[in-house]
Amino acid sequence: MRNIIYVFLLFPLSAFSYFNNYTSINNINLPYYVIPSTDHHENIFVYLEGDGDICEVLEDGSNFMDYNKRLKRWKKNASVLSPVGTWIYPKIYYHHFCEQNQHLDGVGFKYRTKETSLLISKIEKDFPHVKNIYLFGFSAGPIVGAEVLKVSKSPKIKGLIIGGISSNSFRQYLPSFMMRLGLEINIPQDIINQSIRRTQNLFDQTLKECSPNKKTMVGAFQFIGDPDPSQNIIDATRTDNHYCEYTNTHFSKTITELPNHFKFFVFQGETDPVHTVNAAHDTYNLLLSSGKKSHFHIMKGIGHNYREDELVEQIRIWLNL
Repeated sequence: MRNIIYVFLLFPLSAFSYFNNYTSINNINLPYYVIPSTDHHENIFVYLEGDGDICEVLEDGSNFMDYNKRLKRWKKNASVLSPVGTWIYPKIYYHHFCEQNQHLDGVGFKYRTKETSLLISKIEKDFPHVKNIYLFGFSAGPIVGAEVLKVSKSPKIKGLIIGGISSNSFRQYLPSFMMRLGLEINIPQDIINQSIRRTQNLFDQTLKECSPNKKTMVGAFQFIGDPDPSQNIIDATRTDNHYCEYTNTHFSKTITELPNHFKFFVFQGETDPVHTVNAAHDTYNLLLSSGKKSHFHIMKGIGHNYREDELVEQIRIWLNL
C-alpha cells in the first residue's frame, strides 16, 4: 500500500496581500493595496496619507506621492496589522502637497475628500461582507477623514483614527514645525527664529485676507538668506482657499459637529516635533466634550511616526469601547 504524506504549510493570510483598483476623479484608475485580515474579516481600515510624503512627477506632468516607497512599509508590517482587520493602502492622485510643489492651483482637501469617497464606494462593492469601515488618518490625513465622515452616506463607516495632528491652530505649532525643518538642513538658529517670525506674520496676513475669490498662500517656509532655497518647502498660491477653509480650526469644528455614533482614536508620538502631546490631548478632550466615544494613547519615544504593533494593540482596546 502506497504511503501518502500530507504536508501542511502554515502561514498568515496576510501573505495573500494583493492589489485592487478604483476609479478616482476624472476617471483615473488607481490601485489600492489589500492586506487581508487573519482574524477579523468584518473590519476594514483605510489609510489616509498626510502631506509630508515624497512626490513623484510622471512624464505627463501629473503628480503622485511616492506610492511604492511607502508601500514597502505596509508589506513589511502586513502580519502585524492583519489581526484587527483588513487594511487598505490606496494610491491617490489629488495629493495637495505634491501639487503645491508644482505651483498648481485648486487641488486640495476638497478633491481628496471626493477621491476618498469614491474609494470607499468601490471598497463596499469589492467587500460586500464587511460590516465596519474605519478611516486611519495620519498627519494631515485626519482632515481628509473628517471631511469624508461629514459627507459620506455609508452606514458602514464607523469611525476615524487621528494620528500626528491636533485641532489647535496651525500657527500654534508653526514654530516647532519650522524649527525641525531648519535643523534638518543646518540653518543657523538665529535665521530659523527670524524666519519663524516672518512666516507667522505672513500666515496672519493671509487669514485676514481670506475671501472666496482671492488666492491664498499655502506655505512660506523658505528660510531667510538660505543659499539653496530648493531645499525648502516653497511659497505657493492656490485658488481653493486652503488655509481659509481647511485650517486645523476648521478640523476641530468638523469633528465636534459629526454625529455621535462615530468613534475616534487619537494617538500621538511623545517626541513629535510637529504636534505636541498637549495639543493632541486637547483634540481628545474636544471629542469627549462633544459627546464622542474616544480613546487616547501616547507612544513613548516616538516622533512624527508610529509603531505598528503598538498601534494594533491600542486599536483592539478602541474597538471594544
